Amino acid sequence: MTVVKKTLLVVLWLGMMGGAGGCAVFAWLAATLSPPDPVPAKYVFPRQETVLVLVDDPVDIVGALPVKYELTRQINEELKKNQITEHQISYKRLMGIAAATPAELE
Repeated sequence: MTVVKKTLLVVLWLGMMGGAGGCAVFAWLAATLSPPDPVPAKYVFPRQETVLVLVDDPVDIVGALPVKYELTRQINEELKKNQITEHQISYKRLMGIAAATPAELE
């Protein structure tokens, strides 16, 4: 049993045994365990086009490049998994292109 499941069981048990909160515990559990509401798309990607995802961090909130690479990878993975786009350029491939042709990117 995972830590999350154990924690939920303890909270549920305390709510039922203590009598405090009664329905509030069930409402909290339902809100916590239910999937989030779907968010409607604001933009439809052209399926035949290649997509490049860049993490925009103008004030350097994220800071570490590995975090930006991982976020980009996860977004690309979601786009592929949900069949939103067929072709994507990975961050690693982009960096390879930039290293090979730095003068053309300026």
